[in-house]
Amino acid sequence: MQADIVFINGEVITVDQKNKVVEAVAVKGNRVSAVGSNREVKDFIGEETKVIDLQGKTLLPGFIDAHIHLILYGVNQLAVSCKDEHIKSIEDLLNDLKEKASTIPKGEWIRAWGFNETVVKEKRYPTIAELNAISVEHPIIVSRTCSHISVVNSKALELAKINENSENPTGGIIEKDKTGRFTGRLIETANMKMTEIASYTESELMKAVKIASEHFVAAGITSIHEAGAYGSESFRLLQQAVKSKDIRVRIYAMIGSLNNSHEFVNKMVEAGVVTGTGDERFKIGPAKLFTDGSSTGPTIATRETYSSDPDNFGILYYSEEEIYQVLGQAHKKGYQITVHAQGDRAIEMYLNCVEKALEESQRSSPQN
Repeated sequence: MQADIVFINGEVITVDQKNKVVEAVAVKGNRVSAVGSNREVKDFIGEETKVIDLQGKTLLPGFIDAHIHLILYGVNQLAVSCKDEHIKSIEDLLNDLKEKASTIPKGEWIRAWGFNETVVKEKRYPTIAELNAISVEHPIIVSRTCSHISVVNSKALELAKINENSENPTGGIIEKDKTGRFTGRLIETANMKMTEIASYTESELMKAVKIASEHFVAAGITSIHEAGAYGSESFRLLQQAVKSKDIRVRIYAMIGSLNNSHEFVNKMVEAGVVTGTGDERFKIGPAKLFTDGSSTGPTIATRETYSSDPDNFGILYYSEEEIYQVLGQAHKKGYQITVHAQGDRAIEMYLNCVEKALEESQRSSPQN
């Protein structure tokens, strides 16, 4: 069979059961036709075959990223990056935010991502007053590197209808100082709700997924396990982008949403779109809940208190019973199930749910 492309004279890492390293590989369409020595693969070279001489270089299979948020990665590329080398202090960040404010119409969001209070000179978060000094006409959100915490200005709080009478949402904190005034810091579900309000237009999201796809392919990533973003809208957009080939990587899409993940899972379970549905380019993966926070926040749910805070056990989004109500039902209906769980307490709760689900609804795993 004539191949479309043949690579010769290389160090081809096969990652087969014996981890063989060979000289050459033949490719037809999107399938590997043969691997072996130059002589063995020579038979697959025809008049129209493109032959690439690797000249001793290594050829690897495409990488599979088992946990990534494609849309979040993409939209971050549209925002101010706190990871840029020149940002070494809060002052540097504020200067970039000011510059951004000067280039966009009033009322549009100013966003920054990747902030880490442990690496800036001041060793703290920016304050709501500092963000207000940049603009009270633009809503501003600065997301921490973990994506579980953010700092916002007064305009953002206004758009979110957060005022002095607002209570902390379940699994989250709208932080106030000792005098009862907002610090601007939003933790866990309070942050997740704000990310929905600080939403992007569809054209921005499409631009973001194209950027993410190109970055992944350039890094050798050809398949991803998409870990969730904005619920049903994300699913629709990802599928459209795959169909239009704006996304070039294969996607195994977890049924997960950053905010109110239980609502999205329940909606998909009711719709009957089960794990394994789809094709090689876009396939439905496991149902997923977010159960606790981030390790660097630190907000993970732990059995024992943090050594840095003797009253802090972290943050839980759901009780064990609530986790089982959602994922137990999903398992029963034929879905794979998974969670975001980093703390030992959250992990234990999930494992208890898995054990109960397997006892009540035994089944073999779907072949995907």
